[in-house]
Amino acid sequence: MLQAVLIRFIRNSWGLLSEPYVTMRRLSSEGGIIDGVGMWAAVLAGFVLIAIMRAKSLHPFLLTYNFGLLAIGVVFTYLLVVIGIYMVGSLFGGRAELRTVALLWAMTLLPTLLWFAAASFSYLVLPPPRNLTMLGKLFS
Repeated sequence: MLQAVLIRFIRNSWGLLSEPYVTMRRLSSEGGIIDGVGMWAAVLAGFVLIAIMRAKSLHPFLLTYNFGLLAIGVVFTYLLVVIGIYMVGSLFGGRAELRTVALLWAMTLLPTLLWFAAASFSYLVLPPPRNLTMLGKLFS
């Protein structure tokens, strides 16, 4: 099961990067819950890394608190947007199922996940511009 999720996640991610329109059309007609599970697992793994970087500690309470805030905020916003898109689409005669809207919107989290990974990596390599270090001054 885990191997299937991983293979489909990699296949869908590559498709979203190389042929986004074709991949989204395929997911809208053939996609299932297993496709969304891979994306949400990657997002939650990203949240764990972000929580560790924010807390600058491996203290369980701090990690749980930061992780919880991130997860609740993203899940709430995700549900709000998915339900909003579905309702507006239904008002205008759309035929999409809520499951399809939820899956496709989950797959749009890939660019956000990549952006967070790049920002986290640059945070580790170069200090933020607000620091008064030599690298911080050069970067800003």
